[in-house]
Amino acid sequence: MNSMNNTDRLAMIINEMEGNSRSLATKLLNNPNITITFNPTKPTIDEIKNATPGETLVDNSVLVFCNSKFALIAAPNETEIKSNWYQKELICDKLNEHGFNPDEWFIPTVGQLYLTYVMCKNAFSATYYWSSTEASSTTACYVNFTSGRQGTNSKTNSNCVRAFREVFFDL
Repeated sequence: MNSMNNTDRLAMIINEMEGNSRSLATKLLNNPNITITFNPTKPTIDEIKNATPGETLVDNSVLVFCNSKFALIAAPNETEIKSNWYQKELICDKLNEHGFNPDEWFIPTVGQLYLTYVMCKNAFSATYYWSSTEASSTTACYVNFTSGRQGTNSKTNSNCVRAFREVFFDL
């Protein structure tokens, strides 16, 4: 796992530059009004296909499931949030903060979360995770990652939220 922050990464890149480019990059680094985000390297299709459930990929995401047609991948642990069901979309801010495009990710269904519990529960640190599945206008489904139990809870209660994405393979 790479522990360098964005400033350290940029400083390393600047050190490899020369002349005017280096001068401009140094000014950018020292400007407090500019936020620089680095996009993590996406795993290749081969890396995904060769990984086993629960394995951490190059971008720190976790492979949940893979077959010949598609893969289900959970976002890195550090992008997880705790919120009530109505605020689950705040996950987009956390994904963006870590360099991921939120448009590529979604909140999993209760079925996808349960599959995750079965395939790689050790890759998840919290107990309760919200799903996108609604049970009623005031309750939604969750999965308990200690027991595998699926249940419903008031949408105003707080649970963890982790984004997922699907990667489809050309046949």
